[in-house]
Amino acid sequence: MNNLSENRLKLIALPLGHLEDITIRSLTTLFTHDYIFTENTKNYGKLRKLLLSKYLNLLVSLDIKPNTQTKVIQYTDYNHDKVFPLILEKIRKNLSVCYISDAGMPTISDPGYKLVRDCIDSGIGVEILPGPTAFASAIAISGLPTDKFTFLGFLPRKKNKIQNIILENKHNTIVFYESPKRLLKTLEFIAEMDNFYISASNDLTKKFEMTYRGRVVEVLETLRNTKKIVGEWTVVLSNIA
Repeated sequence: MNNLSENRLKLIALPLGHLEDITIRSLTTLFTHDYIFTENTKNYGKLRKLLLSKYLNLLVSLDIKPNTQTKVIQYTDYNHDKVFPLILEKIRKNLSVCYISDAGMPTISDPGYKLVRDCIDSGIGVEILPGPTAFASAIAISGLPTDKFTFLGFLPRKKNKIQNIILENKHNTIVFYESPKRLLKTLEFIAEMDNFYISASNDLTKKFEMTYRGRVVEVLETLRNTKKIVGEWTVVLSNIA
């Protein structure tokens, strides 16, 4: 039974890069709520300006007047103990509160887990405004099996830990995130185990979106010849093509 109060925290998924991927529901919520807690206030400030520039006419047509008094406050896992009481206070005062990360869905390899957990424990409901998620997008375009998959977030850094976690999950398709600085080394560790099929995606939904597919050694060779590896990567890995 759900005993949570009607006062809710709203989790909003943001576009991974392409502004047109924002939903109307998310757009109107962002511009009407009293408080927006965000992973990075500067990043949200830039996004807000872009969204207003692109969608002001749409908001007007929907009879939505942007709230100029919206308070934007940083929330991360690191300042949770300090900021959570404030979030709780605002929701209990019937003020509208939402949380966003920099892009994609909060809590998915982004801050937000502690916030959701403690809202639930405090009797506060959590409402989801769904939208883009990098791992779901990457697996959909990978061309690899999607009936069973394991999402690992960011892998450990040490070689033996990476290889062990891949070995433990190799019977499913595996999806993980990797930084540009560590991508080649991580793929080298995986190549030592088996010549898996992989699909490695970068800048999903953006102008220069790129996906490399093939055996891990083939993709490694291609990436080694790439002028510069930048941005966060989403890698899909499978024994079956």
